[in-house]
Amino acid sequence: AITVQVKTLLAANPITKSTQIHVTTKRGYVILSGALDSRTEAATAKQIAASVPGVRAVSIQDVSIKHSRQ
Repeated sequence: AITVQVKTLLAANPITKSTQIHVTTKRGYVILSGALDSRTEAATAKQIAASVPGVRAVSIQDVSIKHSRQ
């Protein structure tokens, strides 16, 4: 249920809606991976995932930033 909630919120957010973020959840721990356009997208995705009830921690793994200027 947490994975679906995180994916739904990421898709609804204007900053993260067009990103290729993969969400994996295990016992309340969320792992985000994929290709993002900026550090802003990564930070926003992490904040969104952390806001979901039941999430204990959020980790960003195997994420590539296409444009590191932001």
